[in-house]
Amino acid sequence: EMTTEITCYNFGDVGQNYTDNIVALYYYERQFCPKVEFLTNNIFCIFLDNGVEVYRMQETPGDPIFVKAVEQEIQSIFYSESYIGFVLLNEEGSERYRIELYDLEGNTVLTRTTNDSYKYIMVSEEEMIYYDDLNVVIVKLNGMEKFRYRFSTNIDFFLPGASSQRYLMATDSEIITIRLTQQEEETTQ
Repeated sequence: EMTTEITCYNFGDVGQNYTDNIVALYYYERQFCPKVEFLTNNIFCIFLDNGVEVYRMQETPGDPIFVKAVEQEIQSIFYSESYIGFVLLNEEGSERYRIELYDLEGNTVLTRTTNDSYKYIMVSEEEMIYYDDLNVVIVKLNGMEKFRYRFSTNIDFFLPGASSQRYLMATDSEIITIRLTQQEEETTQ
């Protein structure tokens, strides 16, 4: 029977008071843990096959500050210093995926369903970006779609730039700076 064990160490002064510097142990029966990640110096996440647990750790970890269990199949996880997100298989409606984004206190920031294919997904302080080999979609955290485009060359990386309107795109042969501009809609009467 599969059991996952997560061990937390402290090699500072506080950890010297614990056997082998082990300040916490977490056991998960019948669960797989594909990733443990420190989001900041004091906050870490334990990503499980059915959700996530978020802990604050000064010298030793305390109780979780956020636990999210999901019933749908997790396709991807993504995170930043402020957010944790899941791409889930959507079991309701016609869209294939359901994207859920949470802050580190467990509050829902964004829920979005989509049929868009993606290879990579990321979140910054202001927006979520997902892309595949040719397509890029940028969504503001309020749910408004900011940018959608199909490029004619393969995308290796697409990243936010120095300002909220600039992005960097790497292809097989070059790195391109993209600047978004506001396009006014034309109306006819």
